[in-house]
Amino acid sequence: MKKILSAVLSALCVLTAAAGFAACGKSGGNGGNGGNGAENGITPETAHCVTQPRRPGDGAVVCDHCGVTLYTGEAEYELSENHRYYIFKLDGVEYSAEGKVILPAFYKGRGEGYLPVLEARFSDRNVTSLELSPNVEYVAINSAVEDVSVSGNSAFYESADGVLFDKQMSSLYYYSSAKTAEKYEVPAGTKELEPRSFRENKYLKEAVLPGSVEFVGGFTNCSALETVVLPDGVREIYSDAFSGCTGIESVVIPASVETIGYGAFEGWKSSQTIYVAAEEKPAGWDEGWNNYSEAAVVWGYKG
Repeated sequence: MKKILSAVLSALCVLTAAAGFAACGKSGGNGGNGGNGAENGITPETAHCVTQPRRPGDGAVVCDHCGVTLYTGEAEYELSENHRYYIFKLDGVEYSAEGKVILPAFYKGRGEGYLPVLEARFSDRNVTSLELSPNVEYVAINSAVEDVSVSGNSAFYESADGVLFDKQMSSLYYYSSAKTAEKYEVPAGTKELEPRSFRENKYLKEAVLPGSVEFVGGFTNCSALETVVLPDGVREIYSDAFSGCTGIESVVIPASVETIGYGAFEGWKSSQTIYVAAEEKPAGWDEGWNNYSEAAVVWGYKG
């Protein structure tokens, strides 16, 4: 009888553990404007959670439910001004983690219940890959995180090949400076390359933009970049969009471009050429669109 009871208890333990892992794998929406996420199916019972402090001896921070290691190191959890959610921070100095980071969906401080983690800010160059929780609403990445993925059904973000987009895949937010590919094809349907999206990548030589792109930014200091073709239909080139891109021999600005921000081609050399379809500077272009550039400008280019 004791053996039977022992077997039953063992089986129950296995089922309970499996249920914990499965629960953390479920998702159904987002936290939404500082809410707790329950209305969208994400609750502390269905997502990764961390309680302060949760630091085993080896420095690994694990999920309260399933025991999965979320990151190894120490992060800051800053309570929002309205006290309804947390902001996750890794600054690479006082707060740092090594390798992969799985962003928890909920955090419990001392003497309180779980609150959602709706913002995350990364400046830690020790982080190599990042998995976003499904309820995070805002992410700022100022480091060399090579690969970004999104867990579950996020209402705010999507990823493809380690590149971060908005949910609709219409805006490209982040292409890592650590990616070593020499060519990248922006997915069809993408409309915007956000400022800083490709910033500081020293490996990319060719960026292929689909005809859907209307707003271009983010190639600041991509010194290896040699080829980029702006498709007809591009409406705006952001400030600093191609500053420091000294490897490009020439670029053609199509007639569709209505706006160019300040210093879009800053740092270009006299050996580089900017061909412009317009006969003269359009009214919407910043007066300093070509400031601090030595590149030749050819107006009225017909191709």
